[in-house]
Amino acid sequence: MTVPRGTKKTRNGEPMESPQFLIVDGTLVTLGSANQVIHDAFVAVESGKIRAFGDSRAVPADCREWPTLSAKGKVILPGFINAHTHLYSTFARGMSVHDPMTSFGEILERLWWRLDQTLTTDDIHYSALIALADCLRKGITTLFDHHSSPRCPRSSLDSIAEAFRKMSLRGCLCFEVTDRHGPEAALHGIEENRRFLEALNSKGGQEDLLTGMMGLHASFTLGPETLSLAIEAARQYAVGVHIHVAEGPEDVRDCEEKYGKTVVERLLHAGALGPRSILAHCVNISPSDIGILSDTGASVVLNPQSNMNNAVGRAPAHELLSRGVKVGLGSDGFNSGLARELQTLSLVTKHSLGDPRGISFDRLYQIAFANNAAIARRFFRHSVGEIAEGAPADLIFINYDPPTPLSTSNFMGHFLFGMAEGQVDTVFVGGKKLLQGGKLLHIDEEAMTRKSRELAGRLWDRF
Repeated sequence: MTVPRGTKKTRNGEPMESPQFLIVDGTLVTLGSANQVIHDAFVAVESGKIRAFGDSRAVPADCREWPTLSAKGKVILPGFINAHTHLYSTFARGMSVHDPMTSFGEILERLWWRLDQTLTTDDIHYSALIALADCLRKGITTLFDHHSSPRCPRSSLDSIAEAFRKMSLRGCLCFEVTDRHGPEAALHGIEENRRFLEALNSKGGQEDLLTGMMGLHASFTLGPETLSLAIEAARQYAVGVHIHVAEGPEDVRDCEEKYGKTVVERLLHAGALGPRSILAHCVNISPSDIGILSDTGASVVLNPQSNMNNAVGRAPAHELLSRGVKVGLGSDGFNSGLARELQTLSLVTKHSLGDPRGISFDRLYQIAFANNAAIARRFFRHSVGEIAEGAPADLIFINYDPPTPLSTSNFMGHFLFGMAEGQVDTVFVGGKKLLQGGKLLHIDEEAMTRKSRELAGRLWDRF
């Protein structure tokens, strides 16, 4: 596209800091429920929102004098959404666990449940900062974080929220409630969720970047009284629960032995399921469980890399989607990205089924893009995850100049086998540029990483 005459640009061709700017020259992929691929496209951004987009020949007359940013050789997409992660897991990177772990239960007990008890307020903040920096570099602009620090519960969500504000990313936060440290600690967990939700209510239910849920660990670490109190609190604040469900066999066995029910049945009878509930994993569920999830409108978030790493199995994605369950995609803290998670979902489905058809491109698109965006819309006041007029300007540029024709019909082939390996060059959230040339802006990353390394070393000494 030829930049319109009179356009104001900085010396290096980037737009000046302005509440209005025009992105030109790139290939635009809108995502959303009606994906479009537009070559030689423009996106007009005004006051942090998308004013208009389309073919470069249709730039509105009153936008043609705006500062411009060229996306030549790049694909423009809405920022990605990670629907289930654990930011605090950052400090486990490179850490040695000497005792061999031969089951999922041992992984929890010898690694994660020891790590989360060791976290300090500074650890919580810096592990979130580092994880969010990784997310930016991989095009993630909205995250659902599930936090645990049972020895440091009070104001832990504030430490994470401050990291989101510093990095200017969107987050839905919760604190993991569990009985594994006794009833008093469980009450502290519920209170931390209450306190954070109350603070959000004082701002009209949420702020521009942040919202919240009621976090629960899993059925096998939640007694009846704690589960009931947590669900009551979730109802009081009109939020859903965010919980791990049937991730490993331990959860399934415990529920059958103690309650004579499946995990999903127990949650149904406790009143935990509904359109604002997020159930992570759902690896070991039954056909009748899938019917319950479909009837209640609860969302299921898959985490295939984590499930493979823990050797717990594969969630029945086909069956869930076929019954109309809203199935999304997360990383469970295994990594920060979405692209590799989607590649893994495709490959593990083919491998486990012994069928090269695996899961179709249409269904992969539905999970990672349409459904993740739909799940996010249940919690955020903005329509994230798609390029649409009036939507927030959460945009990413990926360095990818397609070597073969790119269209709406073959987008997923390009994404899985090309775009997914491309570098995320530029990221905007709410029209604010956060990443350029793959480098973080407005953040002293060297100082942040140095401090993180120092804190992680101390945590390892305490572990």
